[in-house]
Amino acid sequence: MILRRLSILFYMVLFVVCHLMANESDYNILFIQSYTPKTLWNNETLQGLKDGIADEGVSANITTEYLDADYWNYSSEKEIMKRFCQHAQARGTDLIITNSDEAFHALMNCGDSLPYQIPVVFMGIKYPNEELILSLDNVSGYTSKSDFLPLLEEARLLFPNKHEVVCVMDSSFLASKGAAELENTWNVFSKQYPYYRLHILNTQSESIHRIITSICYENNARNCVVLIPKWSPFLKFIGKNSKAPFFTCQNISLTNGVLCAYDAQQSQMAYHVGVQAAKILKGNPSSVFGVKDAESDFNYDYKQLDYFGVNKRSINKGVIMNEPYWEKYRILFVLLNTILIILLITVIIALIRLNKKESLKRVYTHNRLLEQNYLVNQRNELDDLFQSINNALVAYDTNCKIRFVNKALLRMLKISHDRGVRTFEGLNGASLFEIYSCDKEILNEVIETVIKEGHSLTLPPDSFLKGFQTNIYLPVSGVFTPIRSKGKITGVALSLYIVQ
Repeated sequence: MILRRLSILFYMVLFVVCHLMANESDYNILFIQSYTPKTLWNNETLQGLKDGIADEGVSANITTEYLDADYWNYSSEKEIMKRFCQHAQARGTDLIITNSDEAFHALMNCGDSLPYQIPVVFMGIKYPNEELILSLDNVSGYTSKSDFLPLLEEARLLFPNKHEVVCVMDSSFLASKGAAELENTWNVFSKQYPYYRLHILNTQSESIHRIITSICYENNARNCVVLIPKWSPFLKFIGKNSKAPFFTCQNISLTNGVLCAYDAQQSQMAYHVGVQAAKILKGNPSSVFGVKDAESDFNYDYKQLDYFGVNKRSINKGVIMNEPYWEKYRILFVLLNTILIILLITVIIALIRLNKKESLKRVYTHNRLLEQNYLVNQRNELDDLFQSINNALVAYDTNCKIRFVNKALLRMLKISHDRGVRTFEGLNGASLFEIYSCDKEILNEVIETVIKEGHSLTLPPDSFLKGFQTNIYLPVSGVFTPIRSKGKITGVALSLYIVQ
């Protein structure tokens, strides 16, 4: 019976140990961002990813790579992605996560076999290659498809008098896909609102002057809103100078001149991707998860709302960014101001009561000031005395910090007197100069010896001084003398002179 119980206990302990060892094992994850570390939501995205993985009890090492897709052309992106894969294979990567279209498309078309051998979880894809994704059992994730209809409806509600929609795009693949999607949506929107007009301007085929005059001049932009299917660095300049409000389906454009973006919340989507990646690492096949479209929401830039005169109270959905604390926490500020006023009144009453006690303290304070003035005058007299000494003199406290130097020392070190002898008070002893003997720095050591033994010491005959302020070297001799006060050693004085 006892043997049976011991056997059961042994297997239970073995099971717990194996379970803990399994949980403690680290996985290697490659996280590929389409843009740069300066992209909006970058930190929140990475943190959401880490939180999702951690909440599933998985320990993972995440290596983040940035494709910088706005800078490179597609062929260069594929070459860069191939290097990412080679480095990932050398690290023994277990799973790849991509963010946005460029990273995923470059990964799956770079020519490396790694993304076809290990699980790939994507997020934030606007225009997925559904045929490719469905053909791969190791690929799953979250799309964030561009939906221009809610964006057009929001533009209509916020600016009911602006009936011209200007689409600004370039000739890139994603921008062309976005423009085509917008035109399909426009067919539905224009049937309900036939008095609206759509103009498409391509930054690579149209005159830049025409684009700027269309949306950056007050007279031309008075009746239009701008819709961006694909954000690019060039549009950052246009957006911040536009006299027409910008709308887009990409959150990365926020704080760069865009008034409203309709897109998935990056941190939330990243969290769900982290959870999904962790479950795959724990043994769940990618095919179980498939492809899901992340829920989008409206995001507004407070500065743009304010610039175009849109009352934030007319917005009852989404998130407002760049909102000043005073606006965001108005009720809290009013409450705090009320509390501060009450506290101020209380303090004033308390000060009035304390004023009577202060009259007695003033007499005491006056006497203390007289005493301090006496001590200051006495100190000044001692300073004058020390300054009259021809030998270079420096005093240290028991922590080897400088308490006093005289002008003779400054002259020896060739330091201008204009800086004043008080400039060096409180500095480390070796910050002004060091003393060497037999190729060994001895300044702090000798000071500590004098403090410990309580008697004077003379520098060895081969000593030399190295000054840091003017970078000079001098053969010197000198005496370290303990400074005493009320029977205790309070410091060390060093008298120096140059050996001729």
